[in-house]
Amino acid sequence: MGTRSISSRSASSSGSRSRSIHGSASLERAGALSPAAGVKLRPGDILTTAAGGGLELSFPGEGTRITIAASTRLELLGPPGKRFRLEAGAVSVEAAPQPVAQPLRIATPHAELTVVGTAFTTRCNPLMTWLEVAHGAVRMGGANGGPGLLVPAGARALASDHLELIPPTRGSGLLAAYHDGADFARLALVRIDPCVDFDWQDRAPAPGVERERFSVRWSGELEPRFSETYRISVASDDGARLWLDDRLVIDCWRIQSINYAAPAIATVVLTAHKKVKLRLDYFEYEHLAAVRLGWESRSQLFQAIPQQCLYPAPP
Repeated sequence: MGTRSISSRSASSSGSRSRSIHGSASLERAGALSPAAGVKLRPGDILTTAAGGGLELSFPGEGTRITIAASTRLELLGPPGKRFRLEAGAVSVEAAPQPVAQPLRIATPHAELTVVGTAFTTRCNPLMTWLEVAHGAVRMGGANGGPGLLVPAGARALASDHLELIPPTRGSGLLAAYHDGADFARLALVRIDPCVDFDWQDRAPAPGVERERFSVRWSGELEPRFSETYRISVASDDGARLWLDDRLVIDCWRIQSINYAAPAIATVVLTAHKKVKLRLDYFEYEHLAAVRLGWESRSQLFQAIPQQCLYPAPP
């Protein structure tokens, strides 16, 4: 396998479709690399962007553009059409109308995305693929076949152990990433949790996750019902941290027993139906495990924040 860097230069495919490249990435290729100044991309090539980098792959003759985010690994597959395998990271796509017989296809470890003309963003890790469609539609099929989903404009979808369409106008919970290790050492499970109100006691939170020394990251958006001051609370055994709109508002990152009567509290002013970005990190060290994310206000009696007020999204 040969490796070289490419940056801010034009490139053409070995087929009939022309491509251009803007940005920088490393190029991996089986066999020797051509010493020529121009890079001819071909099936089997793997583009990898650095943590602070990025790359744009465009098809000037038709207007399709693929933007490869930082820390992404994308393999070019063979014809017909434009076919890629997203192994890790994220890409954003603006696709011109595609020939029905040769659409743009992006494969991930969990899904097959088929595009005939749209704009969307997708990202993946070893345990999930996340899709957001800006306009048009994308067909998402399972990596191992089976029934697929048509994801329309404004909607999102998750592929993990199954495919799930996430409606844009109704709360469905938070995206939950479960890790083995109290320090997010190894991703073990990704799913959507309707709310954060768990008392696992001394049991594992889910099959495939360690019973002790595990950690969870919940991410998404919070939609309040009223325009007033809220008391957002986290009760946990063991540690927890809460961010609202990227601001750390609760920091109890320590080994502790849960106290439902005296949770950690953040007082925040919220506007009715205006969504707030939310991220909750939690770790369990040993013995009992529990965590609850709640709220209350002048018009809202205390409760665990319900599913209909939570919208999943990657952190």
